[in-house]
Amino acid sequence: MIKARIGTYSFEMPVAISLSSVIPPIWGRQEALDRFTVSFVQGRELMLEINELYLK
Repeated sequence: MIKARIGTYSFEMPVAISLSSVIPPIWGRQEALDRFTVSFVQGRELMLEINELYLK
């Protein structure tokens, strides 16, 4: 687990590192994206909004 911060919001999250590039995408697994509403804007911008449930 590492401590991550987005803006003023801090939280712990698991981290995985692979020596191979032949693995399936893992971003968002282990409930990571459950903390946010994620929006992709025209393929150029990623917006993360923190779900209020996790602000406690």
